[in-house]
Amino acid sequence: MLCYFVGFLSKKVHIPTAYLLGPVFLIMLFNLGNVEVPVMPSSLLHVAQLVIGIYIGLLLKKENIKLTKKHIFYAFFSSGILILFALGISMFLQRYSSLDFTNGFLSVVPGGLDQMGIIAASVEADVTIVTAFQLFRILFLSVFTIPFVKFAVSKNTKRNK
Repeated sequence: MLCYFVGFLSKKVHIPTAYLLGPVFLIMLFNLGNVEVPVMPSSLLHVAQLVIGIYIGLLLKKENIKLTKKHIFYAFFSSGILILFALGISMFLQRYSSLDFTNGFLSVVPGGLDQMGIIAASVEADVTIVTAFQLFRILFLSVFTIPFVKFAVSKNTKRNK
C-alpha cells in the first residue's frame, strides 16, 4: 500500500514512470537508512514476469503489424548491435571492476528497469546493482537526452519555417 501511495504521489509531481520510479526511490531511501525491507518470494517474481509478458503481448495488435523483410532485417540487425555493445561493456565492467558478467550484462543491456530487476532476481544476480545501473540510465535519458532532442527538434522546425 505504501508503494502504491508513493507511486500516486510521484505521478502528481510528474515523475516519469511514476508507479515504477516512486517505489524504487522509496526502497532506495529505506536501504540507505538501514530500514529492513521485506524480500519478495520467488514465486511472486515468476507471477510478475508472467503478468508483464501478458501485458506486453496484449499491447501488440495483429492488424497494426506491417512487417516487411526490410523491417525484420533492421530489427534483427539493430538488436544484434545492441546486444554486442552490451556484451562488450559488460566484459569491460567485469575486467575493470568487481562486477561479475551476469550483473554487468543485466546492468547495461537495453530493457526496462522492471524487467531487468525481475530477471536479475530470477537468475540470482545482485538486484540492487542492476536496478541502480538501469535507474541511472533512465534518469540520464529523462534529464539530459529527452530535453536535448526536444531542443534540437524545435530548432530544426524553426529553421525549416
